[in-house]
Amino acid sequence: MARATLFTRKSVTESDPLCVQDIREIVLKPLRVFESERPTNCNSENLETAYSGALTSARLAPDLVFRQMSADLTLDVADSALTDGCLDFADKAYRNVISTYVGLGFAAHRQRAQIGIDDVRPAKKTK
Repeated sequence: MARATLFTRKSVTESDPLCVQDIREIVLKPLRVFESERPTNCNSENLETAYSGALTSARLAPDLVFRQMSADLTLDVADSALTDGCLDFADKAYRNVISTYVGLGFAAHRQRAQIGIDDVRPAKKTK
């Protein structure tokens, strides 16, 4: 199976540590590019690609380990957007974590997302 395939059912269900790394790179590579873009562009294709990758991995991930990784990646994207002043985007991503990742296995993720939302609110007021 080619590693370049983007999120096929087979690639996501493999118990292969390289598959996990592949998924992380699909999200983190464009996120790193977004973080280096100057001036910051909140409509950046790289930011959208990173977020889309995180969301896609969540929908295809059948087990808790992959879903927790997807939640982590979504939070990484939201944190990056917040840091770069993309407040609406960050707010959307944090709220997605709260609404998508339910259950005890995601309590820490939801708490981290709520902290992010709490950070967005005052930043929006000063902007």
